[in-house]
Amino acid sequence: MATGALVGAAALVGEGPFVSRSANLAWAEGGGGKIPVAVVHRRRIPGARGDESDVLEYRKESVDAIAEMVREAFHLSVGGGEQVIKPGQKVFIKANGFVAGTVESYGCVDPRTLEAVVRVIKEAVPSSYVMVGDTAALGYLLGGSRVTFEMNGLTEASLRGGANEVVPLDETRRIILDVPDGKAMHNAETYQVLKDADVLIDLAKMKTHIQGVITMAMKNWNGVIYYTQARPFGYDRTSMQGAHRADLHQKMVDLHKVLPPHFSLIDAIIGMEGQGPGGGTRKDMNLILASRDPVAVDAVGAAIMGIDPSEVPMLRLGQAEKVGVADLSQIEVRGARIEDVKSPFKRAVGDPFGVVPGLDVYAAGACQGCLSHIRGTLDGFLASGMKVKDVALITGWNTLQPERDYDLVMLVGDCWETGPTAAAIKDYVRDMKARGKEVVEHHGCAPLNLYAEMSKTLQDFAKKNVRG
Repeated sequence: MATGALVGAAALVGEGPFVSRSANLAWAEGGGGKIPVAVVHRRRIPGARGDESDVLEYRKESVDAIAEMVREAFHLSVGGGEQVIKPGQKVFIKANGFVAGTVESYGCVDPRTLEAVVRVIKEAVPSSYVMVGDTAALGYLLGGSRVTFEMNGLTEASLRGGANEVVPLDETRRIILDVPDGKAMHNAETYQVLKDADVLIDLAKMKTHIQGVITMAMKNWNGVIYYTQARPFGYDRTSMQGAHRADLHQKMVDLHKVLPPHFSLIDAIIGMEGQGPGGGTRKDMNLILASRDPVAVDAVGAAIMGIDPSEVPMLRLGQAEKVGVADLSQIEVRGARIEDVKSPFKRAVGDPFGVVPGLDVYAAGACQGCLSHIRGTLDGFLASGMKVKDVALITGWNTLQPERDYDLVMLVGDCWETGPTAAAIKDYVRDMKARGKEVVEHHGCAPLNLYAEMSKTLQDFAKKNVRG
């Protein structure tokens, strides 16, 4: 079948390495004791200078030091990489590539860490066949996974480490897997190459998240599903499963029911705080975390970030639905103690109100899907230094129509069209158009395309204002 083809695969569910719950949780419930999570810390990384060159130049002494940390993390958590991977097995490392061109803004996995992880696995099990890949966070809106990995230096890092193959997941054969007891997803469109792998390794980045509170091992698993750039987001099945809406946390838990990783690593050499996952700032942590349990490793990571795991819905749900363990009292931290490496992260703010001077937000019944996408887009526009005035943004169910004229009116999402105030908003929009004002609609539930398309709307409008 041709590359990228879709295969109905309900009959494949339950075959291969996939299980419906964390194997480590089952071990603990069977009397094995607490869930082990490794926390490996260094006071400094040799060769690191504390600037962008750390992730752009890949100094050998830095990679060597991080590789030693990864070896230690494997050893502390499971007794070594050979306890996870056996000779001749196919290994897929799902690394967080995020979006194209973000390595120096610290949105993706550190190339040094990726190189180190691949190297450690190949050294431990030389006959293993190691693949590295991801589905880019915004699909093809910014070029897709191949471009993302190449621009962020992750392709080069994978091959330097000894990977046998770099796999842009969105170019490969797709299958559909049923999700047992799915609450946000009844089925997941994923990739044959992941099902065929003997071992799935989750290589995540420690970051705050504008909608998910944190993004580490569990949130990184969003990249195992396929979604198109079909418009509007939320109606085509594959764009709906890729979008981030109010069901984001449940979606991550549902994915782990059907396609759990066998081992999770968190790259916290350099974290991101503030307006993550892409608009935050660098935070040096010099940490590697590891566990068989993605919920447990995230819980420890959250605690290190100064966030109680119970504040993160996907961790609460993960424990409630027996995907993993989020209760720190049921976790054995091996290596550095949480209290010795804890460094509170500045949290992301997800509401869009009062962010950009000259832009008024009209929102009532909007969910965090639209609100967080709008906020992330506005953060990016604000960082550009461009300015606007007389701009209105309307979103959400039962939102009031403006009572003044605006030169640009943006309508975001779909709820505004269906609520009690829809007729009044449509009358207002017709009036603005009749007056020669610019009106732009960004549809979807939730419209993930805002990051590319609303950014362009605002930038084009700002440029016209400057010329005017």
